[in-house]
Amino acid sequence: DGLQVGPVAENSLGFRSGFGRGDLIVGVDGQNVATESALIDILGRHQAGDRLEFDIVRRGTPDRLIVKLPESFAALRRDA
Repeated sequence: DGLQVGPVAENSLGFRSGFGRGDLIVGVDGQNVATESALIDILGRHQAGDRLEFDIVRRGTPDRLIVKLPESFAALRRDA
């Protein structure tokens, strides 16, 4: 289970963080991610500048990406 990454725009946060098309996001900061709503809930508990560990599977191999949430993240939060 997890969320499959679609196309990643060049120079986007996902691109700069190392995500690629077809990656499977299976966890964030030690919490399982099986649905988009689960990912949104986890992200909603963080603020711009926080560093998150994304557990992914790429071509069958587990990996971990560290993502620093940008300042623009505050505008995307529901409670911002």
